[in-house]
Amino acid sequence: MSNVKEVFDSATEAGETCSVCWYGQVFGYINVTQDDVRWAGYVSDDVEELFNETFPIREDGMPHFIANIGPESIIFNIIGDGNRRDYIEGGLRFLSNLTISPAGPHDKPVALDCLQGSLDEFTAEDGFFTGDLKCKIPKSFDEEKLGEEVSEYWTNRHLPRFSGAEIKMPVTLDEDGGLTLANSTSFTHILKFPNDGRKAGWGLNEWMCMELSAAAGLPTASHALVDLGDGIPPAYLVERFDINDTPESIESAPLSLKDAFTEASHAPETPESRLLLQDFCTLAGLDPHQFGGKTNGSMEKIAKTVGEYSTNPDSDLENLYKRTIVSWAVNDSDMHRKNISMMFEFDPQNAVKSCEMTPAYDITSEVHQYDDKHDMCISLSGKRRNLNQKAFVKFGTTIGLTQERAEEILNDTVKAMSQRAVEISNSLSDDIRNDPMCAYTADRITSFVVGKAKRLGIQTPEWDDVKRDKSLSDDPGNNGRGIGARGYGLS
Repeated sequence: MSNVKEVFDSATEAGETCSVCWYGQVFGYINVTQDDVRWAGYVSDDVEELFNETFPIREDGMPHFIANIGPESIIFNIIGDGNRRDYIEGGLRFLSNLTISPAGPHDKPVALDCLQGSLDEFTAEDGFFTGDLKCKIPKSFDEEKLGEEVSEYWTNRHLPRFSGAEIKMPVTLDEDGGLTLANSTSFTHILKFPNDGRKAGWGLNEWMCMELSAAAGLPTASHALVDLGDGIPPAYLVERFDINDTPESIESAPLSLKDAFTEASHAPETPESRLLLQDFCTLAGLDPHQFGGKTNGSMEKIAKTVGEYSTNPDSDLENLYKRTIVSWAVNDSDMHRKNISMMFEFDPQNAVKSCEMTPAYDITSEVHQYDDKHDMCISLSGKRRNLNQKAFVKFGTTIGLTQERAEEILNDTVKAMSQRAVEISNSLSDDIRNDPMCAYTADRITSFVVGKAKRLGIQTPEWDDVKRDKSLSDDPGNNGRGIGARGYGLS
């Protein structure tokens, strides 16, 4: 088989069309120019009707979930794929079993992304992954050097591409607990690495926030800490929820571009249901790469979108309300439209079986912020800062909850989170407690949550508040130097 990049460039120069596939089946086409990617139409009128009736569509006919595919991580700038055209050219596999190829439905047989092993089965009570880490551990965790090392993997076009600013890798967890790079296997999990300095506690930060989300009763993506050894702070591992849990395989032979137009029905059998993840940028028809796209509007507008699409709106609106409380409680300033999503499930006849809020994901705490400088990414009740019980109850009643139910969820959520946060901080392993930035991260998150609980008049476990270390300036070059409020020894 010829080099995929050469095929892609050849198609571009010849003005030919690339296939956009979902679960191995062609549903549309794109033209790739030297500067951009343009929509070239659907495979059939029935498919066009399906997508036009289900999802927001741009004026040129391109579904927004295709238009919004693009690079966010520094990794793709390093390898020269820092714009949408190059990002798509350099890739093949994307989230929700989407593929884009200049050589028919597939360049070669590839694995359909579906769960192999369950992360919950390989997670100990202390939250650590108990399987076998077979991925190569990076040589350096300096952010720039780590990015350069990890970026080399993405020169392989078959390594799946997905959004997010962190330095992370697509991996496969097999049935025996082996964790490997997903360059030719199902992309089932995401592995996120810590960085040196102020981001040393990055993995612990997200793991702890997800633990608090689960403790509050919010559906939450399965997650674990990964021991990297040699005194390195733990990495973070999370399970994908936008893929099927039944092993399948795509093994269709490559077709020519001409055949792709005339024989688009040539595709492998698909699972009984197909999943398509849609974030709230896509559902609102917003471009996340434009300024303000991810933070546009309000939580009330997002709730309205939930009501328009959800097949279980009462439950989903409560979960959206609870998800907002969780972010507020941990001082999460990154709950933007791409970090909350809905999952569409289709049957074999392409009818929507269900559409519901996804499990919570990508929750992190701004541990280096001052408490009084915390802003929510998107406003609720007309506010982003200094939110209180009145603001949350108003938001809850606006989206359809009774005042009594809104107050109950608010209090129960924050109470459960404060109890779990204190439990985590008081039971950190020696390896984590002995890492100054990890210990500081956990205790700062606990202080945020306990402080919010006390503000609501909720009785909490005993806890000594940890203030922000004033020696940690807002300059990232500070690298977390200084002595913490509890004497964390960050210098």
